Amino acid sequence: MKYLSIIIFRMILKVFYLFPIKNNKVLYMSYGGKKFNCNPKYIFQYIQDETSELEHIWVIEDEKNDELKDYDNTSLVDNKGLSFYYHFLTSKVVISNASIPTYIPLRKKQKYIETWHGGGAYKKTGLSYDKSPLQIKKLKLIADEIEFFISSSQKVTDTKSDNHLISKDKFYNIGMPRNDILLKGSEEIKNKVKKFYDLDMDTNIVLYAPTYRSKEDDESSYEHLDMKKLVNALQTKFGGEWVVFTRMHYYLNEKMEYKNAVNVSGYDDMQELMLATDVLITDYSSVMWDFSLTKKPCFVFAPDMEEYEKDRSFFTPPSEWPFPIAKTNEEFEWEIIEFDQVQYEEAVDRHHINQGSFESGHATQDVWMKVKEYTGI
Repeated sequence: MKYLSIIIFRMILKVFYLFPIKNNKVLYMSYGGKKFNCNPKYIFQYIQDETSELEHIWVIEDEKNDELKDYDNTSLVDNKGLSFYYHFLTSKVVISNASIPTYIPLRKKQKYIETWHGGGAYKKTGLSYDKSPLQIKKLKLIADEIEFFISSSQKVTDTKSDNHLISKDKFYNIGMPRNDILLKGSEEIKNKVKKFYDLDMDTNIVLYAPTYRSKEDDESSYEHLDMKKLVNALQTKFGGEWVVFTRMHYYLNEKMEYKNAVNVSGYDDMQELMLATDVLITDYSSVMWDFSLTKKPCFVFAPDMEEYEKDRSFFTPPSEWPFPIAKTNEEFEWEIIEFDQVQYEEAVDRHHINQGSFESGHATQDVWMKVKEYTGI
């Protein structure tokens, strides 16, 4: 019944085929229109610097977004309603980082670029954990409409092809546009983040960024990390003053507060936070892939590793990750104190080789060349 509803709605929306496709129009959507961030943001900014000949449409819930209002030739639309459907079906290029709605029937002359929103092949996705008939049908609809899928590594290409039903000839193996800036670095952005949170420039930042679990486990799963012990261990190992940043997955309650920590969930751009961060702590989030490109220390704190592996499992087992893993606060303190930067960098390099990394530092430029070709400017 759900699939039938999708098909009927796709047929209804074809009324917008009466309007011509605008060859100079590009539509962007990040996390279904929730944010101005991730790969679509970095592609958009690069194109803005390259040309003024394109019309840009951003799908975003906050139609008064302070950052976007300063850009030229850019319009904001909500992620529902007639204006949304009109622009979606009349844009020459559609760029999304988390798929597109299955009920929108893209036209043959449109070009849909799927950037995805996670690097490396860690937790399972697609058919690897949901083989329901509805899931298969929805994945096929989306796969047929993709022009190309941006991949960060060969392991991602292989697993996404198998589990999202996307032909391998549709993968653009160039690395993630959002990671170009992590490979290049930026003291300006690092200082921008510290200034935003009113920190001294010499204050060290440890960022805790756990991933999404099931709704039943959201809050209880994150009550294990002892912030005071964490800071004491970091001070003992690395010296200096430390502040803890916490950033929740966008599916979770972003207002969740921790004692002795600063909630930075409202800061949309994770890449900017990572540039300012000295140490990252996560559990199963693919943010570990992005951060590994900086070679700065990353630790995995996963007190529910067995439960998560049983519920979701992994494409790449944790035993093959280059990051120190702890399941208790005592283990975590020990991992920090015993951390060896040289051994860590060697492990990260091996991991990138084993994953078949495509991260190049010029992915945004590569996408721009495709957009330039499609729009004919």
